[in-house]
Amino acid sequence: MLDHLFDFRGSVVANGSAETTAPGCVVKPCAQGGEQLALNGANDFCQSRPAVMVTYDNAGLKPLKVGSNKTLIGAGTKAGIAGTGLFIGDGAHNVIVRNLTLSDINPSVVWGGDALTLNKADGVWIDHNTFARIGRQMIVTGWGTASHVTISSNEFDGRTPYSSTCDGHHYWVWLFL
Repeated sequence: MLDHLFDFRGSVVANGSAETTAPGCVVKPCAQGGEQLALNGANDFCQSRPAVMVTYDNAGLKPLKVGSNKTLIGAGTKAGIAGTGLFIGDGAHNVIVRNLTLSDINPSVVWGGDALTLNKADGVWIDHNTFARIGRQMIVTGWGTASHVTISSNEFDGRTPYSSTCDGHHYWVWLFL
């Protein structure tokens, strides 16, 4: 049971720093500012976009692994995880994620981390959670099977000061492969 916010921002140190700066790009320049940046992810994403150096928090790319027969349940309004996501996979089964806020995972960076990844998972219930300020996907399935998954009564808060569409909205809530 989680009864407060567990904030992982700044917790993963690599080469002496909790942040990494790497080549990336501007997804779409916005006249009013607030554009979202991207790491050069899948399929050479940044190939035809304006190049920039992108600084991101390392924790966003290191999700917490959740094993089989686990329940993560929030108690109270402040229960949650910030700065990193959850990975439910590699054969994990019988997992419940309920009453949590998953937020603030490199919100200005596409490819900076996902809130909840399901890959080779079975029997997962995602219920009454809030997802907010996520740089990439709020929920994503990997290339492995995600079976018997229920996503119920969740809030997907798409408001963001960093928008790849220049309109203050998150660009992609979930991706089911």
